[in-house]
Amino acid sequence: MELVEDEVEPTVEKCQQSGLCAPEGGSLPLTPLRVITILGMVSVQVALVCVWRLVTMVRRGTVFSHAAFRYVDVVIGAIVAAALVWFAVTALNAPGQRADPGVTVIMGGVGVAILGVGNC
Repeated sequence: MELVEDEVEPTVEKCQQSGLCAPEGGSLPLTPLRVITILGMVSVQVALVCVWRLVTMVRRGTVFSHAAFRYVDVVIGAIVAAALVWFAVTALNAPGQRADPGVTVIMGGVGVAILGVGNC
């Protein structure tokens, strides 16, 4: 089965002109994925900095003070933010999975599992 270039070319041109699609002419927009990736990386970095601060408090012997709860709350918030980012990735990926919606269901289950870690 061959693709007729006349049918594909207008879509590829629109994507390349807008700069929102993959350079090879894919239909998945890259700008939302870039924003989601940056937000996910920020949530991971926030969690790592808070864990670092908590480990420093362990060395000082002040980990059981009230100041430690602020860092624990921020780590929980970062995990919840990561779950929301994952749900956004699932929502962006869902339209491409119409033939096999099981992938979307599994991705949603992973997001619920991430939320479960945040609630421990």
